[in-house]
Amino acid sequence: MPQNRRRGISPALWFAVIVGMAAIGWFMPRRTQRIARSAAVPASPQPSREANTPVLAERAGEVTLREYTAMCSSDDLASCERACDRGDAASCRSLGWHYEQGTGRLQQDDGRAAALFARACDGGDAMGCANLGLMYEYGRGVAQDHAKAAVSYERACETGNAQACTNLGVLYDSGLGVGHDEARATALYRRGCEKGHPQGCANLAVMYEFALGGLDKDEVRATDLYRHGCDGGSAFGCTNLGRMYEHGRGGLSTFVPGAATLYQRGCDRGDASGCAHLGRMYEGGLGDLPKDPVRARELYRQACTGGDRDACAKAER
Repeated sequence: MPQNRRRGISPALWFAVIVGMAAIGWFMPRRTQRIARSAAVPASPQPSREANTPVLAERAGEVTLREYTAMCSSDDLASCERACDRGDAASCRSLGWHYEQGTGRLQQDDGRAAALFARACDGGDAMGCANLGLMYEYGRGVAQDHAKAAVSYERACETGNAQACTNLGVLYDSGLGVGHDEARATALYRRGCEKGHPQGCANLAVMYEFALGGLDKDEVRATDLYRHGCDGGSAFGCTNLGRMYEHGRGGLSTFVPGAATLYQRGCDRGDASGCAHLGRMYEGGLGDLPKDPVRARELYRQACTGGDRDACAKAER
């Protein structure tokens, strides 16, 4: 199997990228000011500013669960915890993220985070299930268990979480926690891609490029999917799009300088293979890059740290 048939980034970085992206859209609802009943306006021609200024409700009884959810920020975790205790799944998920990250006054606590993600998942929160899957997959706060990760990803995917569909596809692709099933993996990558997950698109591109999962070989379709993944933020997608440009495949004309730019983008975003390819370009002075063995070794070392075994040997030359 070709070396570039790698469908993700290193586990630690993948975990950080996926949770970080989730934090923007799911974990950190914006803190909005919720208004209690306005104070009565004094009977005077010039009401005081204080009388007309909305104030935040301070007592639990004055704030609904939805309002608690909106307060789940690092400076008001008590409200978030009360909301979670009262059954608001989104608040449990948000609080779990704060514990996983160790924000504000909280110490980082993977065990507490995993327990909160489980409560969120049980309450029907899709991202809670997705992140519980991540905790099980990488053994953070719980014992590593790919089968349980698959169950959590399945629940999240079925309720609309695109990242979970992609992650479940990777488990089927690698046979971790579930039976090896490339056709099922392909379907899940497609589902993740169609729902907007860039890595799902990049992984689906691999299946088209190498005719896997029951698909006919289609390098043009693969190139389009790599581009879609790269544009959406997939480091892996950028690296593989660069490879298609370097070798003039998938309907593209050979464009080595463009390939170098894409390898740089993949490397900058954390893809070890992108760093290794870029190191090769510097080693040989390819793609309008200067021949620079020192820079090449630095990139090989970076790729080695990211999990590229071939780069480890090159870094020691």
